[in-house]
Amino acid sequence: MRRAKQGTHNAGYRQVTLLDRRGRVLAYADSLAVSDRTIGFMRASFSPMGIDRLSAGRERVTVISGGRVVRVLHGLRITIHTGGKRSRDGTWTCEAAIGTISGVRRRGV
Repeated sequence: MRRAKQGTHNAGYRQVTLLDRRGRVLAYADSLAVSDRTIGFMRASFSPMGIDRLSAGRERVTVISGGRVVRVLHGLRITIHTGGKRSRDGTWTCEAAIGTISGVRRRGV
């Protein structure tokens, strides 16, 4: 079995919520994968505020899964790739989105 090299942060989560520093919801996702400096979302929904802030790439985001904090991501910047649609209330939904992060801290695991 191949081992991850030192310093990588490979993890996958189901039913996640992304929060900003003040605890406001930025996004929900059915699944989230974090691998070193890359992040992937599947079946995600972004708040109107969330899509703008996460596209800028300066956001510190707390990831909650199973009712507990599992990661804190720094400098998250996302791009919607597949099936992105804006609804009447201003939220965005998509089948797939990817992003980059400048740092990650593991919490509560």
